[in-house]
Amino acid sequence: MTSQRVMREESSLLSEWLTRIGREHPKNVLDGLERVYDVAECLAVLRPARTVIVVAGTNGKGSTSVSLERILLSAGARVGTTLSPHMHVFNERIRVQGEEVSDNSLVKSFEMVEAARNHVPLNYFEYAVLAALTCFSREDLDYAILEIGLGGRLDAVNIVDGDLSIITSVGIDHEEYLGSDRESIGREKAGILRRGIPLIFGEPQIPESIEQRAKELGVPTYISGRDFRAHADSNSWRIEVTEGAQLNAYQYWQSPSIATENAVVALQAAALLGVSLDSKLIADVLDVRLPGRFEVVHKMDRTWILDVAHNSHAARFLLEQLKERYPGRRFSGLFGCYTDKDAAQILSVLGEMLNQVVYADTTGTRGQPASELEQKAGFGPTGSVGGKIESSVDYLINTTQSVDLILVFGSFDLVERMRIWLFSR
Repeated sequence: MTSQRVMREESSLLSEWLTRIGREHPKNVLDGLERVYDVAECLAVLRPARTVIVVAGTNGKGSTSVSLERILLSAGARVGTTLSPHMHVFNERIRVQGEEVSDNSLVKSFEMVEAARNHVPLNYFEYAVLAALTCFSREDLDYAILEIGLGGRLDAVNIVDGDLSIITSVGIDHEEYLGSDRESIGREKAGILRRGIPLIFGEPQIPESIEQRAKELGVPTYISGRDFRAHADSNSWRIEVTEGAQLNAYQYWQSPSIATENAVVALQAAALLGVSLDSKLIADVLDVRLPGRFEVVHKMDRTWILDVAHNSHAARFLLEQLKERYPGRRFSGLFGCYTDKDAAQILSVLGEMLNQVVYADTTGTRGQPASELEQKAGFGPTGSVGGKIESSVDYLINTTQSVDLILVFGSFDLVERMRIWLFSR
């Protein structure tokens, strides 16, 4: 049997498993984590690596996780990383040594989870987390970087005790599950804290709910702007990171490809893990790129910036990046948003930098047509309601010039389809 045939069969098996999991293990939230813990205990995967880092936050989790992964790999460690959600294929969710796991590895893990669960009900994300832990258990890892999917306290990842906790940011999102204010949401994210285990918080203003929980558990807390910080402009990038009891400064003449805030969180995490920060490691962070996170693409004689800013907090984050990297510039926008997101809020944040907005359809159970989105958004400088990717792009090409910048933002669904469309050209 040829290797290509084997790969096709493995891909087919994986597709069958994903269809089955999606059907039998829906994405609804189930109460408690005892079910997931019991299955993980049966699989003996509750310690997926010698050191575990748990990463929560409203935004910035993926960029921080991949940045830390890059640092640890450069330091010679064996590293497994989970990311959520995926952009194109499920394999993106589980990485070993910086590479997506194979279809065969995933199928093996799904078979193991299915055998171990013994009819215990799981939701889709819980099944995916157990599969990831099972993959990692076969790899003899030094580090496992585990990204929280939603919240923290009741997220499946929280069955694993971390040796370092990271909360990148706290903003308003998933209100139906986490609450409608920073304190309530912070309380949910504080569920990842463990007694005496350090916490890195990636914003200057830490919610009282997190700070109080950290005090109760005796958690050493490192806060952005107080214990570590970064500043980037078009010419330089300066960081200050706490190493041991000392705040050390580094300066480089290149800004990071990802958001500065996420890069410096990853560097602070590396310092707490005992990794010596040198010029090579920091240079590696500068070059980290993640699809759909401030991704700059030059196609069709235009500059496209793709970002999955799908809530107001992410929109503000994106706004600051745009101002930092393109000072004084304005953009044409292509925007798509799920029905459960506040489109008006997102556009109110980014509106000052947009000359026009073209609305695009989103797909799936939470998708909405462009015409409906336009009515909800209530945004002034509106272009043609493009709907489909092709018509939206045609309109944008016809109403912009080669020197113009086009911002594609909103749902993962839109950014994923736009990436496929652009890279096929």
